[in-house]
Amino acid sequence: DASVTGGFNTALGHTALSNLTSGAQNTAVGYGALETTANGDRNTAVGHLALGNVTGGNDGDVEVQ
Repeated sequence: DASVTGGFNTALGHTALSNLTSGAQNTAVGYGALETTANGDRNTAVGHLALGNVTGGNDGDVEVQ
């Protein structure tokens, strides 16, 4: 498992938030939600692959599928 800097992250679902290394207050619910995000804060993704292909530092993104 990767080491994560930050806190208050919540992931529920296969590979949800699996690549996060730095970020706080992210919520990912669903298969692959926020899967490729390596860093970012205050993102919310709900649903199958929601925000699953976002890369780089993103803050405050929301997607519901």
